[in-house]
Amino acid sequence: MSNSIPRRMTTEEQPYCIWHPDMATEDTYRSLASKFPGMRYQVGRACAAVGYHALYQELDLPEVSIAEEARENETDGGKLIYNEIMSFKSRYAIMYECKRTVELMNYECPAYLNGNTEVRWRLTARQGITRRVNDDLLPCIEEDMHLGLEDQEVDQRHGTLSGDKARLRTVLCLGICRR
Repeated sequence: MSNSIPRRMTTEEQPYCIWHPDMATEDTYRSLASKFPGMRYQVGRACAAVGYHALYQELDLPEVSIAEEARENETDGGKLIYNEIMSFKSRYAIMYECKRTVELMNYECPAYLNGNTEVRWRLTARQGITRRVNDDLLPCIEEDMHLGLEDQEVDQRHGTLSGDKARLRTVLCLGICRR
């Protein structure tokens, strides 16, 4: 996201993924949440992705995809956000990766962290436009479905799932995506 905020934007025009490929400043995200209150969850997720703990506290959103994003970003602010969300008695699921939507009315509560969030570090993977098959079993929160001019793999520092964990993750994702 750039650091510019549109003058007008309908709900249908509001983007889902505002934390990739570029991050905006904390002040820009604060202004965005103020001007477009329906985007508070996207702003909360952006806070988790970059570690803007002070702004996250203003938003006060104990949402599971924000917690998963915060856990995975490896910043001090992200750790604080994650710990804060985990300290809540109950958490809820408002953001749905499968549909790239924010469900303010029909949300899940209580909700649990289940690893189905497409966190920011995973978005670096690209598939060359010459490939015909999408290898990724998770839904894509980007509108380009991870297409790029050439293949680009995810940083290996995050490791590989064992066969059992991969099957469990696929089952969990398929169950959630069928809602």
